[in-house]
Amino acid sequence: MDDFSRTIYVVDDDPAVLDSLAELFSDSQCRVETYATGGEFLARFQPDRIGCLVLDLRIPDMTGLAVLRMLERDDVTIPTVVISAFGDVPSAVEAMKAGAVDFLEKPFDPQRLLQLVREALDRSAVIMEQRRERADFIARLHSLTPRELEVLSHLNDGMSNKEVAIRLEISDKTVSAHRGALLGKLALNSTAELARRLTQFQIELSRFPGRSPSDHGR
Repeated sequence: MDDFSRTIYVVDDDPAVLDSLAELFSDSQCRVETYATGGEFLARFQPDRIGCLVLDLRIPDMTGLAVLRMLERDDVTIPTVVISAFGDVPSAVEAMKAGAVDFLEKPFDPQRLLQLVREALDRSAVIMEQRRERADFIARLHSLTPRELEVLSHLNDGMSNKEVAIRLEISDKTVSAHRGALLGKLALNSTAELARRLTQFQIELSRFPGRSPSDHGR
């Protein structure tokens, strides 16, 4: 771990644990933030950073599971390693369902935790990159004209240029022009690549309704 842009968040109500984990992560070249309560963490947490969360299950103001569920409610994904001195199978299962990537029972092997944190940070970096790519693609979709969105939707349904032309009552040449323009704006080379991106980013074109253009470009 050698990137100061990465943040390790530690939430535990035991000051000794916070101190020991801060020391454990001190050579990681990452930013380390420690919190004694879930509420304090949630108030200060910045979801736009690459990061991971080391979270105790039993903290005074709310449980670790409650913290995970609040993150899930807010559609925030941060790879989380749950730690607990009172580990049991039901708790571990609930933690994993709530988004934890692993569960360690205290006392744990520090090197094992370091390895899990490295993996969690790498996973977070991938998630952040995917979010940036998705946001960029959505912005490109919003740059399309209503007619281009209409053509795109029909092409994505598997229609040929000729079938789209018949459906929209425009010429094949006009469909080809719209197709070239929209692929250029989306930085794509083909409609097959378009379909892959829409699936990858879980985007529904119905959320980008086009208006009926005044000029159908016949």
